[in-house]
Amino acid sequence: MRDFRNAKTMAKTLREALASRSFEISHSESLELIANVLGCKNWQTLSAAITASSTGSVIVEEAASPALTSTILLPVIPMRDVVALPEMTLPLFIGRAKTLLAIERAMTGDRRLLLVTQKRVGDDMPTADDLHEVGVMAVILKTMQLPDGNMKVIVQAEGRARLKRIVEGEMLEAEIEIIQEPHPDETGQALAQQVLEHLVRFANHDPDAPPIGLAHLPRSIGRPGFFADLITPLVATRLDQAQALLETADPIERLKTLLDLMNEERKAA
Repeated sequence: MRDFRNAKTMAKTLREALASRSFEISHSESLELIANVLGCKNWQTLSAAITASSTGSVIVEEAASPALTSTILLPVIPMRDVVALPEMTLPLFIGRAKTLLAIERAMTGDRRLLLVTQKRVGDDMPTADDLHEVGVMAVILKTMQLPDGNMKVIVQAEGRARLKRIVEGEMLEAEIEIIQEPHPDETGQALAQQVLEHLVRFANHDPDAPPIGLAHLPRSIGRPGFFADLITPLVATRLDQAQALLETADPIERLKTLLDLMNEERKAA
């Protein structure tokens, strides 16, 4: 019998069943539905529970706080020139010895690790002081050994996480806390709609006929936090801007920041 730890398999089954009835939903939408069915606020909450169950950690949820606190120890992947955002799928090209060991450690466990951006791109041996405080949990989808000895790794980012303590040894590991964002509400959805309209104008496109690259965005309005993360790479052109948005847990504040960035860019032009 399946339980909450089989959530991803359940989500896949749900998606396939709906597809057989000509009703298409995305992978992330199926995960959200399964999380709701299992009584969780969203997929990030359920994902944290699954991770904690596999590591023996205890999850404590505080009703008055938007943050879900769960102490988890994960291998760390320092990112040189990119800020990973929740639900982003991205390839990593791994060459540093410590990072290769971190990948090996993750593969022997539940494939989860922490992606966190370096403060300085040029650091080849980053330590705790060289990393930003907030990153994202991610799960390894696929690894590929390259002829030059390096490794290509495909990862799926999950939720935001705050570094509580770095453990330095043959590789970097971190004790983290999962950052939980508030429930979406009508205010957030209305603001997301405003940001979308502004984005289309910002990109100098006809609001009534957005290009194919933006056509899928209206479907994400109901999830303001996801929508904000989805358009961050389109608006935040600098690493420090993207990192600041990653560190902002409240979707409404992220959306306001994105509006400000678009307005600043338009003034500069």
